[in-house]
Order: sequence, then C-alpha cells, then structure tokens
Amino acid sequence: MLVVYETNPDGGLSCSLAPAAALAGAAAVWIDLLRADADEERLVETATGADVPTARERDALEISSRFDSTPEELYLTANLVSMQDERPVSGPVTFILRGGRLITSRDLEPRAFQIGDGRASTRLPQHPDGRGVLLALLEGVVERLADLLDRAAEDADALSDDVFGEDGAAGDLRGAVRRVGRIGALNAKCQESLASLSRAVAFTIAAAKLHGLDSARLRELGRDLRELEHYAGGLADRVEFLLEAALGLIGAQQNQSMRVMSIVAVLFLPPTLIASVYGMNFVHMPELGQTWGYPLALGLMVASAALIFLISKLNRWL
Repeated sequence: MLVVYETNPDGGLSCSLAPAAALAGAAAVWIDLLRADADEERLVETATGADVPTARERDALEISSRFDSTPEELYLTANLVSMQDERPVSGPVTFILRGGRLITSRDLEPRAFQIGDGRASTRLPQHPDGRGVLLALLEGVVERLADLLDRAAEDADALSDDVFGEDGAAGDLRGAVRRVGRIGALNAKCQESLASLSRAVAFTIAAAKLHGLDSARLRELGRDLRELEHYAGGLADRVEFLLEAALGLIGAQQNQSMRVMSIVAVLFLPPTLIASVYGMNFVHMPELGQTWGYPLALGLMVASAALIFLISKLNRWL
C-alpha cells in the first residue's frame, strides 16, 4: 500500500487521496510504503530516485549495511516492534531521507506511524518537511517502546503479587510460567528494537549536520534510548527471577505430592505384611482356627497403619 502525505495550506500534513499523482508534486513530504508490491516500489523509485529495498532485502541486510549517508541521501534501517493480536512482533523498517522527503518502507504497523487522536504520532502533522517527520517518527517509536516496557513491568508486578502474595498462585503455577514467557518475549523484542534504534540514532547524530537534522533532539533521543535499555535490562532480570521462582514452586509442589504418595504407600506396608502372613497356606497356624483370629488380624492392620500415621504427623512429614 502506498500512502503519500503532503503539506496542506495550514502548514501541516494531510494524506493525499491520489498518492500516485502526489509523488510528482513538490508538496509530498512523507511517502509511506506498507507491504508494497513491486509496482508501487518502482513508482516511488522513479519519482524520487531512491533505491527502496524489498521486504527480503530488508530482512537480509547485515547490521553494518543498515546505515548509509551521502550528501543526497540518509539511509537507516531499524528493527521496530508492533503488537498484533496481543503478541509482540518485530521487523525491519527502512527510513530514507532524500531531497527533503522521507520515504519509509515496512511490513509492520507500529502505532507510531498512525496519524490520529490518541496515537503516539500526534505530533507528526506539525512537521511540514521530511526531516521533521523523521525525528517525530523516531520519537514516537521510542515513546511506544517505553509504553510497552511499562506494560511489561506492570504485568510482572501483578504476576509477582500472584506468586508471592497471601493467596499465591499455587493452583496455577503453570499458567504463571506462561505469563512469565509472554512478559519475557515482549521485553526481549523491546530490547532488540532499542539496541537497533540506538545504533541508528548514533549514526544519524554523526550525519545530522550534513542533512540538516536537529542534533539536540537526536542527542536527547539517544539519552532516552540508553535509559530505556537500562530499564529493559533490569526488567529482564526480574523476569528471570520470576521464572526461577515459579519453577521452584512447581518443584516444591511436586516434591510435596511425592512425599504424600510415599507416606501413603508406607501406611499400607505393615497391613500388607500382616495380610500376607495370614494368607500363607501352612497347616499349623492356630490363629486361623480361633474365633478371635480374624478381629486380631484386622486390629493389627489398623494399629500398624495408625502408628505409621502418628509417626509421620509428629515428624511433620505430612
């Protein structure tokens, strides 16, 4: 899908209703390619002179090949995170700044790219050129990552209360492990994106003067990224601790179950021995001919089981 944003008479951005025709106009500021086909990519390349990478090329790019700067063009590719059906997915997004225009090529739909009320990119219409849109997009992406990390931290706090609280999560520790896995997956995706964006922003700071970008905003963005990386690292430690705690509690539950099963088995050992003795087919067993023989055998079985049970309670095995 090809979307072109143009400057409107008010000085802000608006989505063009005829994107193919808008490419040739001087008002086109931001050209966004979302899961674009080959024809749309060729159309943009012809109109702008930029080399737009395909989805396969973006995925295959080495880290060292994701950034490039010439007097005519700034080229960046960074891994971003998007939530799809409450699952975090990540993928490369390419930013090309050429001739005052910004070209983005992506398969993801991060909220930072969506213009509208309540979105992370509400500041986008305030930038009438590609340089401002690039910085606004990067800032929106970082804000969105901060929101996702806050969400993961809140989930980790709730999980910690469930596992270690008064009520505990003894009845659903396996569910707790699944929740830990989801939190860890989200945090790992955010860490990957933060590392990729940190490299991209560091490269952009070095090329800021050449392309007329605001170095102060970029340096502030770099500081935010470093703080978020530290925060994500601490959250990763918490997730690892919660996982170890949940697995430890599961092991403790299993040990307790095995202990109860072992004691129950021991309770039946003496009665089984007594029953086995009186089940022998020897001739000279005088108890078998007495009226009190049967009650005696039953009494011995019950007394032996009760004695084992009493010993287990006194030693707190049960």
